[in-house]
Amino acid sequence: MPVQTIPLVNPTPGSQGEYHYNFYFDNESEDGRPQFLGRPGLKLWKQSSTSARVRNVKEFNGSLFSVVGNKVYKYSTDGVETAVTGTLNTSDGYVWLLANNTYLGVCDGTNAYYIKFDNDTTLVQLGASNNFTITPTSMTILNQQWICTIAGDDGFIVSNTNDITEWGTYSTISAEREPDNLVAILADNAELIAAGVTGTEMFYKATTDPPFTRIDGVFLKKGCSAAASLHGIDNTAFWLSDNKQVVMVSGYTPQIISTRKMDTEIFDYKVVSDATAYSLNWKGHFWYVLTFPTEGKTWVFDVYTQLWHRLSSTDAESVYRGCCYAFFNGKHLVGDISNGKIYEMDADTYTDDGETIIGQVDYPTIEAQRMRLAHHRLEAEIEAGVGLATGQGSNPLYMMSYSDNDGKTYSNERFGSLGKIGDFEALLRWRQLGKARNRKYRLRISDPVKRIIYATFLTLDAGKS
Repeated sequence: MPVQTIPLVNPTPGSQGEYHYNFYFDNESEDGRPQFLGRPGLKLWKQSSTSARVRNVKEFNGSLFSVVGNKVYKYSTDGVETAVTGTLNTSDGYVWLLANNTYLGVCDGTNAYYIKFDNDTTLVQLGASNNFTITPTSMTILNQQWICTIAGDDGFIVSNTNDITEWGTYSTISAEREPDNLVAILADNAELIAAGVTGTEMFYKATTDPPFTRIDGVFLKKGCSAAASLHGIDNTAFWLSDNKQVVMVSGYTPQIISTRKMDTEIFDYKVVSDATAYSLNWKGHFWYVLTFPTEGKTWVFDVYTQLWHRLSSTDAESVYRGCCYAFFNGKHLVGDISNGKIYEMDADTYTDDGETIIGQVDYPTIEAQRMRLAHHRLEAEIEAGVGLATGQGSNPLYMMSYSDNDGKTYSNERFGSLGKIGDFEALLRWRQLGKARNRKYRLRISDPVKRIIYATFLTLDAGKS
């Protein structure tokens, strides 16, 4: 009977089809083989004094600053917390944090504030005395100048050079093709990306007044539906467009990177305006992490593999707890979406602060021109012998199920062992799998152990059509 290798990802470009939970694809492991890797777990780094959403985190002046609810906290490298004097006028939603060597700029989508290097335990709100009388909807920094978009306006306001306390240089943006209010602005590759409701333009630093000049002939017919989704990675910008598609811009050409199946799901989300994004480099994988707080979904685009996967906590359908990110003191830190905790991402941790991580891999459909295939044996090559000494995970199991109706329903789960500690020869194998014209296999795991899947093989033959 023939043995078929089930591809780990869909081999047809642009048709990924399935999106794995808490697994990511690496097309070259240490020994050269492709593999699915379980994502890093979360171990507690610090519990903030306020139990609320961590709205953002940022390194500044050798310390980590965290906005939790309407409060700001400063943390030393060993996690000692100092409450910053002053509060924000809002207590939920994304907060922009942009710093140079002198000031940390803060914008909550309604007001703007700053913390100064030589007085870094005091938060000061910008106002009329700073010539700052607008309602800022986003913030960025370029060439030592902070820039804020203005609510209900097509312009942005610019601070003095290296001085966030003085504002007033106003640059009016008139869309070249149609009037358009700005949603968000981002400094990327020494240029400004000004994303409006229905279109996007770009600016460069000028030596005249106004200090930024539109790049002639550049107009991207891609608006922005969520201000905090606009984020840059490695000279490339990403955001959620006005059509609820994720776009990527490198140079001046937009590219839709969300797949059709993903677009269909996001199109049905009721609220997308509160979507937030951050980026990180995890072992050479540049990730654009996009969270929809109201919908409770987290998507990740891997720039290295050009593939999407999902992150979740507790169960496969829940939102990922890490809603913001900072690299601080050699640690990858994320802030919790609800409880004020800051976690360290850790490859050797297999829970989220003690909570179960459900890993799920959904394979591409197996079919052969609608012929009825007999599925005799399914085998998965894994990292075996990773069981724990005691407790849950001492005999770790994968759970296998399959669907013969394009994922509408799945069979009962059948178990296979990863092997107890030291049992490096263990194989995942399931037999007598029946017949189907088309089938999708799924593997799930909840035990807190190391998770690597190298290859999957299916023994089958053709029956009657």
